[in-house]
Amino acid sequence: MRSTVPLVAMLVLGCAHLGAASRGKEPSPFDGTWKRDWTKTTPRGVHVVGSRTIHIRATGVSTERSTLKLTQTISGVTKTLRIVQSCEATRSEMKAGVLSIRWSKPKLISPSPSEIPPDLHLSTEPVTYTYVIRGKELVATTGDLTDNFRRVDPKT
Repeated sequence: MRSTVPLVAMLVLGCAHLGAASRGKEPSPFDGTWKRDWTKTTPRGVHVVGSRTIHIRATGVSTERSTLKLTQTISGVTKTLRIVQSCEATRSEMKAGVLSIRWSKPKLISPSPSEIPPDLHLSTEPVTYTYVIRGKELVATTGDLTDNFRRVDPKT
């Protein structure tokens, strides 16, 4: 009986240590859901309503979903096209307060490819963004393009 107690105690302490070690690192300030909404009208008269939502997990798999609603009226006929794409992080790196994410090739969720007008060009290549937090905003940069996101309540 005496030899069983230390063995049980070692197993319990060992499991507690493994449980603490498996929890991993603390969440990064980037972790969470971020969103960007915008509207614009192109010179050709296409009204664009867009939204990008990023779920960042600096030590896990991050995902992004974008939605574009394009509306154009020609000769009194209004046409609307809603495009939804998604992608996920293929590589993430955190260095000196800057998060870099390499996003996969976007996957077209809707509509079907045959419904996309031939003169409409969608992003179809993987891209790398760098992210920094400035105040309450997430600033995303790739090349000459910079977008500002706001943190979204996890319940929304």
